[in-house]
Amino acid sequence: MLVTKPIVTYIVFYVLFVYRILYLTLKVFLICFEEIRGIATMIASLPFLGLFIGVLAVVFINLTNQPCYC
Repeated sequence: MLVTKPIVTYIVFYVLFVYRILYLTLKVFLICFEEIRGIATMIASLPFLGLFIGVLAVVFINLTNQPCYC
């Protein structure tokens, strides 16, 4: 279906692009804080804590909204 349906191919390339940008953004966090600013590794990892809390909040919101869609 990936080769025969163009819309599936476009969606796959879009998702590939989005995940690539997300991965590069996460890699840049450590480079920016550790190498450029000289902050210790433990402190430079704190932005990931904010990302983790955001993901947990979204999971909680989605679980509470799930009964509305059933």
